[in-house]
Amino acid sequence: MPALPTELEQMIFVTAALDYPLSAPKLALVARRTQLWVEPLVYEAIIVQHPSNTSRKATVDGFLYAISRKPADFFARHVKILILSYLKQSQITRILSVCTGVVSLGCWTGCNAQLGRFIARSPLRPRRLSTCLENTMAMNEDPDFGSPFYRNVTHLELDDSWSRWMTWAPAFALLPRLTHLALSFTFPVQIGNMLLDALRQILGGCKTLELCVLFLAAGSGQKWYQSSNSLFVEKVIRDPRVVMMPWSLSHVRWASECWGSWSMWSCAGAIALRQRELYARGESQCILTAHCISLVFPGPCGPLTLWPPSQVNESSTSSQLF
Repeated sequence: MPALPTELEQMIFVTAALDYPLSAPKLALVARRTQLWVEPLVYEAIIVQHPSNTSRKATVDGFLYAISRKPADFFARHVKILILSYLKQSQITRILSVCTGVVSLGCWTGCNAQLGRFIARSPLRPRRLSTCLENTMAMNEDPDFGSPFYRNVTHLELDDSWSRWMTWAPAFALLPRLTHLALSFTFPVQIGNMLLDALRQILGGCKTLELCVLFLAAGSGQKWYQSSNSLFVEKVIRDPRVVMMPWSLSHVRWASECWGSWSMWSCAGAIALRQRELYARGESQCILTAHCISLVFPGPCGPLTLWPPSQVNESSTSSQLF
């Protein structure tokens, strides 16, 4: 049987790796040439989590072993999406020291000011960033949004408490390319004026900002806060760029939007667009309230459900685990 042309063979293997990502590591082992074609796809998106069980420990050890065996420029060229969740400082710094070409970075860690200083001095220039900044700074330290690390950030998601990020409000204007910002927003309504001033500073100071998502902690115990906060946004902030959404920290949710299978940002953007239409008609309205968690809009092929995404769950992610 005649051999296939190399170009066709490459197309078949690359297509198979993209369509069936969990099979990509095996496809890379078929032959030396398939390794050259498929391996960059295998390492394009990486999740490394705290080794709380045997499987995760093998993932951490396996990726660190790969780093020790391959040239550093391999990871700089090919790792574009990286999620690091509650690893040791030595493990995080080792990984970030070689994955310098990352475009989307999710880095969640315990309190570690030294790690924050390492990241700030690193050559990393992510465009999408999800983290908790107060865990990577000293007690009274503020983030340096003017540093080169933040120069290219367009999408910023912060898991910091409202009491911290509201003190940073003027500094958000130092982010030159920021278009999408997400902040936690569960708070007692009695201190609303303080947060109102902070939000006005952010919305007025960030000239490129297109969308500001305020995350509400989901759960029945938060219904009073959710409905009150939605009313606060609707009646006081009156800015169609502001969208309120339920939230919980999820590796799958964050990773899936990086890979394009579903995006919290696109969902919030659809809500903001609808709010702009309402504002244009003089009908100021915050779309999402405590009683409107499922968002359904008419679509060209029938109703379009934007929240929650039924296809995204902890067992059906397309992520590569190393």
